[in-house]
Amino acid sequence: MKREFFLRSRVARRVVGLFLFGAVGPVAILAALSYRHLSRNLEEQARGRLSRDAKSATIILLDRLASATEELRGAAPLVLPDGAGSHRRAGARWIAVWGPGGEWRPLRGPAPGTIPLALTSPVADRVAGGQAWVTTTGGGSPTVLLATRLESDTAAVLVAEIEPGRLWGAPDVNPLLPTGASGCVLGPGEVPLHSIGDGCPTSTDFETVSATATVFLGYEFGAPSWQVRVVEPRQVSLAPMAGFQVSFFWVMTLTLAVVFILANVQIRRSMEPLDALTEGTRRVAAGDLGHRVAVRADDEFKLVAASFNGMAASLDQQIGLLTSLQTLNQAALVSPTAEGVLTRSQDVLRRTFAGAVCIAARSPARSGQLWQAQLGDTATEWRASFRPAQAELDRMRGLAGPESRRGLAALDHFGALAIGAEWHVALASLTSQDELVGFLAVARPDRPFGPEELGRVNSVAGQTAVALANARLVERLDELGWGALKALARTIDANSHWTAGHSERVTAIAIRIGRAMSFSETEIDLLHRGGLLHDIGKIGVPAAVLDKPTSLTVEEWKIIQRHPVIGAEILAPLPIFAGIVPLVRWHHEALNGSGYPDRLVGDRIPFNVRVLTVADVFDALTSERPYRPAWDAEAALRTLEEGIGSRFDGDVVRTWAGIVRECSSGDWTAELPSLVTPEANPAPGGR
Repeated sequence: MKREFFLRSRVARRVVGLFLFGAVGPVAILAALSYRHLSRNLEEQARGRLSRDAKSATIILLDRLASATEELRGAAPLVLPDGAGSHRRAGARWIAVWGPGGEWRPLRGPAPGTIPLALTSPVADRVAGGQAWVTTTGGGSPTVLLATRLESDTAAVLVAEIEPGRLWGAPDVNPLLPTGASGCVLGPGEVPLHSIGDGCPTSTDFETVSATATVFLGYEFGAPSWQVRVVEPRQVSLAPMAGFQVSFFWVMTLTLAVVFILANVQIRRSMEPLDALTEGTRRVAAGDLGHRVAVRADDEFKLVAASFNGMAASLDQQIGLLTSLQTLNQAALVSPTAEGVLTRSQDVLRRTFAGAVCIAARSPARSGQLWQAQLGDTATEWRASFRPAQAELDRMRGLAGPESRRGLAALDHFGALAIGAEWHVALASLTSQDELVGFLAVARPDRPFGPEELGRVNSVAGQTAVALANARLVERLDELGWGALKALARTIDANSHWTAGHSERVTAIAIRIGRAMSFSETEIDLLHRGGLLHDIGKIGVPAAVLDKPTSLTVEEWKIIQRHPVIGAEILAPLPIFAGIVPLVRWHHEALNGSGYPDRLVGDRIPFNVRVLTVADVFDALTSERPYRPAWDAEAALRTLEEGIGSRFDGDVVRTWAGIVRECSSGDWTAELPSLVTPEANPAPGGR
């Protein structure tokens, strides 16, 4: 089988799609679900870790603020002259005092000259009550201000800007988050106070994972809450997935390769029998009913192939039977002989039942004679004759029917054909108008005939009976036709007792020459008809002229020369005699143009006319006429040979001379066909 790229087939593509859907699809879906689930877990784990880091940062910030408050409160010496520089030890960039009267007095560091925030009465009361207060200032670089009570002057508020390193940590150290982490601290209104690492994204970024913790400042510091936000790139969170992605890629690649290989193997195994069945269907549809599909698979395809082959074989037999029956019908329409009908029937049975002995037999047209049987199997063919008794014919007719029987050898006339007594036999009678005219039989030793096979035998028998009836009718019509032609020929010859039997003898001689020269049956038939009717025009010639014992006058000779024309004119209106009109009109023509009535020369005279001319002249010379006695055969042959090239065709004359001279008995009439009957032997004749 021609091996082509299997995905050219829609079935192959469908199977590959099913393989992919059934194998790769679930794997891909499972992998996608696993990836999504694992991603979510990793993200949740990352958020949990970041949330813990953020909460730790809030605790650290609260602790830092509390520590800064205690340090600031312990900075009482700052108000003393010898406390210069000690504000750095308190973790403050600058320190100032806000008096109860609203006066602002910087103490240490780069404190602003005016109060940088609104110290309202509630704030003053809170600080006076011993609680700290924290606030932030805006601007390009937000600051954190801490206010607490001055222990040496409870009416004064000690205000300080917390050193960023004290609150957030040194530049090279991240006290809030683990090393490498990023995030930010947001004040009220999400104002950025401090960035850690890469800081926080300014907009929603789906490529990051974040967690936020709140720094509650309201109770201890009387300020709005801050937020600590920790951010981590998603690829960092999903770093454990990198190995999974690589594994997934190779798993999917390997899966695709395995699926492709398995699909290739399986589809080829499936497509080969499918292609064979498709090719078989195409060839059977094209008329090749003898084609059989060979499938090596041991599965349902083998069963389908067996069913297909059985169907093809059944179709082959059915169509072969129908074709044979049609041939049999056509043979019946073209008037075959009964023997030809039986031969065709036997051929039909031999083609239908290979290996079986097929028998076709019929009775002759006349009762009381031998029956003729034609027998054969696939290798040989032979004939047999028998004379069955009426009781045996009745038994045969009783055995015939739609059943498979045994015991054909018990019939007397088949006992010598080596057909076993236990052979299975399908026997069908051939009847015409309730008359048994023959029978068909099929015999084999191995198995009985099924209903379908018996039906075929009976179908052939029915058509054979019709064809035999037609052949018998044609035979009878043919006999009647030739009898009528013979009667007409004898009527013509009876116009003069000197020419009695002349037409039949001429016909027999012409047929003998034609067969010796390998004429076809069609040409022989023309000679047969033309010979019998070649002198039909003598009906128009008076008997006195035909029987005149002396020489003819010119006028009488013209009357004689008219008989070919008269004969042609008589036959011309009848289409059935169209082929013999040239024989009738030109049988007196000569090759040199000296003949009559049309003075034809050479090749213008048809060859079968030349045969009839030789036969006519030879019979006329060897028959008595009123004006001369009959010549012997040798003298007549010499006359014909002398006229070769001038009057007669040399091949025709030499053929007939050879037949006459080679006759061992010396009676050349014995070489003639049975057309010549005893009463038509040469008698005293005329012209």
